[in-house]
Amino acid sequence: MPSNWYDRTHAGHGFDFQLAARDPVLGDAYILVFYTYNASGTPEWYFAQGNLVDGVFVAGIASVGNTLLYSTYGSNLGFGQLKPTPQANPVGLVTVDFNQASRSPACRNVDRSDQPMLGVMNWTIGSDTDNWCVEPLIPANRHASPDYNGHWY
Repeated sequence: MPSNWYDRTHAGHGFDFQLAARDPVLGDAYILVFYTYNASGTPEWYFAQGNLVDGVFVAGIASVGNTLLYSTYGSNLGFGQLKPTPQANPVGLVTVDFNQASRSPACRNVDRSDQPMLGVMNWTIGSDTDNWCVEPLIPANRHASPDYNGHWY
């Protein structure tokens, strides 16, 4: 499941989903980076960490009940020099369910029969909420070896 994921009906948006640690008791720990744009077209990044339990990514809940941490974008550093700055307050919720996603109404809006794996990303940011049908940008059976997929730092 580690990969870049997107909904083909929402161009330019998606998330990077990467394994952070193996945990046989709590479920494997993952980092999710959701990339999107605000109403004015400025890029935004949201971060979540949590566990994959029985095919569902459940992000850790902050003390205020949210699971997404917002990061601002600093573009004043010159070409190629991005400086995402995590903000103190979580701003939303996210879960991703990889179980029988092809049966979900979210995955029936376009033909996705060419995808061997799908998920349903449920998210809320402020007053905006949606369910997206997500698929890997590159299916697992086509990943290169070594696999340099994902965000780098």
